[in-house]
Amino acid sequence: MKIRLDDNEITIKENSFVSIPVYWVFDKRLSSGDLQRLIRLWWRYDYFCHLAKKKDKLADLSKVFYPSQQTLCELLGFGEKSRTKVTDFLKKMEEYGYIERIKSGFVDSNGHVKPRHYITVKKGEN
Repeated sequence: MKIRLDDNEITIKENSFVSIPVYWVFDKRLSSGDLQRLIRLWWRYDYFCHLAKKKDKLADLSKVFYPSQQTLCELLGFGEKSRTKVTDFLKKMEEYGYIERIKSGFVDSNGHVKPRHYITVKKGEN
C-alpha cells in the first residue's frame, strides 16, 4: 500500500503493524473514527521519529513534527476543507490526555508570524 505524507510517497509493507495501548481500544469516550484517527496520528509521529533516529537527521523537521492543517486533514481522513474538524479532534484528544500540542510560531520569509504546533502522542501514558 502507498500513502502520501506531505510531498513524500511512503510504501507500507503488507506485514507492517501498529502497536497501541489496550486502554485506547476500551475508552468509551472514543468513537471508532476517533480511535482510527488517533492510531494514524500515532503512526505518523512514530514513523518519523524512527526515520529521524535511523538517518540521525531529517531534511525538514518542520514538515515532520509541525504538520500543516492540510496534512492532518489528509492523514485523519477529513475533507480538504475540514480544518475545523481537525482542530476539534486535536482539542478533544488533548482534553482526554492522549496528545500534547506545544504551541509556538515562526516568522516566514515575508516577515509574517505564523503559528506552528508540535504534536506528541502520549502512548503508554494517561
